[in-house]
Amino acid sequence: MKKQAVTMKDVATLAGVTQATVSYVLNNTQPVSAEVKTKVLNSIEQLGYIPNIYARGLKTRQSNVIGLLLPDICVDFFAEIARTIERKLQNEGYVLILGNTSYNPISENKYISTFFEFNVAGIIISYGVSDRKIYDRLIKRKTPFITLDESVEFPGEIIPAVEIDNILGANLAVSHLANIGSKRIAFASEPLCNSALKNRFEGYKHALVECGMEFDESICFIENHQHDKFEIGRNLGSRILIDSSIDAVFASNDQIACGIISRFREYNISIPKEIAIIGYDNTSWSSLITPELSTISQPNITMAEIGVSNMLNLIKKHPLAQEDYKVMLKPSIIIRKSTMRVNR
Repeated sequence: MKKQAVTMKDVATLAGVTQATVSYVLNNTQPVSAEVKTKVLNSIEQLGYIPNIYARGLKTRQSNVIGLLLPDICVDFFAEIARTIERKLQNEGYVLILGNTSYNPISENKYISTFFEFNVAGIIISYGVSDRKIYDRLIKRKTPFITLDESVEFPGEIIPAVEIDNILGANLAVSHLANIGSKRIAFASEPLCNSALKNRFEGYKHALVECGMEFDESICFIENHQHDKFEIGRNLGSRILIDSSIDAVFASNDQIACGIISRFREYNISIPKEIAIIGYDNTSWSSLITPELSTISQPNITMAEIGVSNMLNLIKKHPLAQEDYKVMLKPSIIIRKSTMRVNR
């Protein structure tokens, strides 16, 4: 015979209180004495009661659940963001639901629908979405949401965002390559599907001009469709080698840079003597490959922490300061062996 699930009524009976009091303790919605709270918590533990978050969300029209949408949890950059968000939310009594979309617009919409079904208190979107209509859905639903490393322009709406200055990051990368004597700097990237990548490309173009070089579209290698970034790097590396005049590469992320290095090594290209290469993200393994990869380090943990604080303020209807609607953080450059060469 199947054992019946423990209910809130069972907890209330054992603790000698009303169901409403049990609800107050669980949801922290009304003050309860320490003695009563202890009785309720002990009864919950004794009976093994597990609150139904879904049902509670339907009843209150809000829950203690936050949705996080990101494109690839296997990437260090996003994994660190997810861990930081989860830790901070747990400290505030919230639960995180993760939507790992693999850059797939169908998955993005399915996860958003799931978040709606759970009446999530808010949604955090990291790195933007492929289907821009998702922002329409969120605004019409009036679900609080913020973006990380992505800026969204929407008529009549100000969408809170915490970004990293990717134009500055690209400038740091290109300026460094120019300073070590590079004369022909290529750009290598996955599809420019969000503002972060677009800004890196814009920063690359601006930095070339500042360094006295002309922008040449023929040495901009941008993949047409999204897939494994390491393989993108290997594919782009083959195309880069066709032009023997290229003496440096700025890759839009470390995985692509690693793929390019892998392809170069197959052709015995000396890095950085023949071609210097710099990546972006400062992933945990970027200092472990050969040669060690120069890269742009992003304050992604700080970005995630600020994002959670702003998200909770929106949920609690605390007004954000003007400067909190658009927060811009600065990246830094880390120079390693992949760009350590004497000026030509």
